Amino acid sequence: GFTYGLSDYVTLGGGVSIFPGIGMENQLYYLTPKVGVSRSASTNLAVGALIVRIPSDDDLDNPFAVGIVYGVSTLGGQDGSFTVGLGYGFEGGNLADRPMIMIGGEKRLSRRTAFVTENWMMPGVDNPLISYGIRFFGEKISVDLGLLNTVGDEAIFPGVPYIDFVVQF
Repeated sequence: GFTYGLSDYVTLGGGVSIFPGIGMENQLYYLTPKVGVSRSASTNLAVGALIVRIPSDDDLDNPFAVGIVYGVSTLGGQDGSFTVGLGYGFEGGNLADRPMIMIGGEKRLSRRTAFVTENWMMPGVDNPLISYGIRFFGEKISVDLGLLNTVGDEAIFPGVPYIDFVVQF
């Protein structure tokens, strides 16, 4: 995946899955446009979307799109921040009746490390999806080592490992 800042307020991202043994026509493709609505030293507001192309087993020539349109706000600074988002899922042209809610945060532990968490509550799903981990910072790279899990009876201790790399060009 990639994300490119078209300006100080507009980013465009996208990517493709790389599931082994599956042809490119059957991979997932996604786009992530986002527009900053307001920016200050301690508050950021943005709107965006995650649009995913899902291949259809019945008709590979007519894949369908699913995703989420959202608004998100982050409060805080480099030493700590709190993020809350609200979004509506969609499939094709149909928008969900109820929103998803995302609550996240980051707390710097040292100059080059921070605790990070992002948690999703989805309509019709009893157990929220949670993530927690450590972010390591370099000059042009950050690496997240985290765990994904759910809350409730179906939780897996300590969680499913997750690794994320971000490289700034």
